[in-house]
Amino acid sequence: MKNRLNVFSSRNVCMPLTNIKGMHVAKYRSFKSLLGHNHAALNSIAVMEQMYYSGKPFGLGPIRTAYEDLLEAVFGVIYSLEALTGKKYAALDQTVYEIDKIISTNFIPKFTCPTADIVLLFDEITQELRPMVGSKAANLALIRNNLGLSVPEGFAMTAYAFERFMRENGLSTAIERELSRISSDSLEEIEKAGSAIQSMILSAGVPDDIRGPLLNAYRGLEAKSHKGVLIAMRSSAIGEDTEATFAGQYTTVLNVSEGNILDAYKTVLASKYSAKAISYRMRYGLADRETPMCVAGVVMINPGSSGVVYTRNYVSDSADSMKITSLWGLGEQLVDGSASSDMFSVDRGTRKVLKRDIGRKDSRMILEPSGGIKLEQVPAEEQGLPSLDDTAISALCNYGLMLEEYFGGPQDIEWAIDNTGNLFILQSRPLHMPPSPAYRSAMPTDLTKYQVLI
Repeated sequence: MKNRLNVFSSRNVCMPLTNIKGMHVAKYRSFKSLLGHNHAALNSIAVMEQMYYSGKPFGLGPIRTAYEDLLEAVFGVIYSLEALTGKKYAALDQTVYEIDKIISTNFIPKFTCPTADIVLLFDEITQELRPMVGSKAANLALIRNNLGLSVPEGFAMTAYAFERFMRENGLSTAIERELSRISSDSLEEIEKAGSAIQSMILSAGVPDDIRGPLLNAYRGLEAKSHKGVLIAMRSSAIGEDTEATFAGQYTTVLNVSEGNILDAYKTVLASKYSAKAISYRMRYGLADRETPMCVAGVVMINPGSSGVVYTRNYVSDSADSMKITSLWGLGEQLVDGSASSDMFSVDRGTRKVLKRDIGRKDSRMILEPSGGIKLEQVPAEEQGLPSLDDTAISALCNYGLMLEEYFGGPQDIEWAIDNTGNLFILQSRPLHMPPSPAYRSAMPTDLTKYQVLI
């Protein structure tokens, strides 16, 4: 009986492995730690791959978090390996540090301004200054300076001015904090953050070292044109009018006077943080700091007609044609689609008009003499008339082909003809062509039998 009871004696109970001391136990723990860190590293990589291949837009915030988890896990693997083997892997450690240094710079993108100019006149802008003034302002200046085509007088408020505005108003950290809370899947979060940031900018003051050069640039335009000249304050953000066009994402303020130029400047800056613009940047993987907002101040043209030239007519069966759209007055109604326009398909070689579609143009947008714009009724006898004659069409074709050759690809060109018949180029940017016209062959030509859904 005594021997049987010895079976239950504490002296004969196996001790748990965790209570055993010895080198093999320490190595076992190190091995388990290595496996755990390796699993965490693979999980972080999987998270990043899921973001990349999901097709959904994402910002730097979630990627940065996943990467920091990965970095921590990799260092954990190294330390566990050293504990397991009893050796130091200094070269491996140093390699990870060097890789981290390279990768980390991409998480804190910093735009470097080539100069510390607050404002640059169009006459001063060269190709090298494109990163300082944005593509919209740079293209206009180069069209004027290098090609000699008619472009309105203007100036550009630089990327340095934007950075200084943000810094002196203490907005950079607050904006970064708002953007870091955004989920790319939540339109509500994007709209909320965008609205908060825009309110910050609009309520901020324009620092004296920006106010002075801006007003002086305006007065320079007065000296070149006339007292009280009205101008357009147009977005020219870094990255705009490139492969990522940002078309329709940013704001233009028309018919601006000296009295409201500061507010107009802030309005354009604030448009960088509209919900549409934030979503667009996230979709293209652009960080906020990579796209400072420059602003072009351009003398307003009082147009008899205006419109757009597409140097390649991608909706036509003829690849050798270009498309011109036009209407009476300002082209804003054409841009937002609120008015019908005239459309001309033109042969690129002969300049012959292949097709004319003349729309009924009931109203037109015009300039108010004191600033601002208004909609007015077009006289009945003019509503059905073409807003372009063949001479103007030919000139637009010539301009379009020159710009296409200069910029090295098809162009989307805004133009205006003033009340005295002078033709001006207002914008030229890359025209994004569909990859293939094959999709058109499957489209029915007669859509009248289909129900209109929207």
